[in-house]
Amino acid sequence: MTSNRQRFTIHLPIQAPNPQTAAVIARTIGHSLAAAFRALDTRDITLSAQDEPEVVHRVFCGRRLTSGRRCVLRTEHTGECNHRTAR
Repeated sequence: MTSNRQRFTIHLPIQAPNPQTAAVIARTIGHSLAAAFRALDTRDITLSAQDEPEVVHRVFCGRRLTSGRRCVLRTEHTGECNHRTAR
């Protein structure tokens, strides 16, 4: 069965002192919204500088786990992938 749903990208400009802080903000927004909106695909959240929109960086690992879920840790994390973040 195929879904008739289309995918859309929402661009949300923010200000941050550096890319690392911007990635933290993007992950935080992603986690917060994913709890409320099941249609949000956090593994595809990317980050780019406003003046270089063609250069994108993933903010979540997104590797598929044996459970079928995706890793929600930051890209290039150390240790095992996980479908939950540490609290």
